[in-house]
Amino acid sequence: MKHVLTLVLFLAVLVSGATVGIAQSSQWHVNDRVLAKWSGDEYWYPATITEVNGSRYHVAFDDGDAEWTDAARITNENLVVGSRVFGNWQRRGMYYPGKITARRGDTITILYDDGDQETTTIAVVRVKR
Repeated sequence: MKHVLTLVLFLAVLVSGATVGIAQSSQWHVNDRVLAKWSGDEYWYPATITEVNGSRYHVAFDDGDAEWTDAARITNENLVVGSRVFGNWQRRGMYYPGKITARRGDTITILYDDGDQETTTIAVVRVKR
């Protein structure tokens, strides 16, 4: 009977997703490259996780800003050919819509909706999700 109760307790813990004496691993880790939603607007920006504190993540955005956030505001940096982005045209501070037409590492080519094109880096784009 004792073994049956132990098995039932184990199964209940397993089904509930609870852990007993086991530290749960974080979804994100220091140095992960991500897109993070900045608190100052509705866009997601390329960033790097620089610190993890429980369920909070410190992200350093490629443009130099940084802030603490949670996992709901972080996603994979999965920008590929065909991805819609807003590019910081010639790094002048004005963002325009377009799509990525080529990518090699962090170097991308953006074909803007107005027909202009430029080769730049992932660091100067933002995404609306």
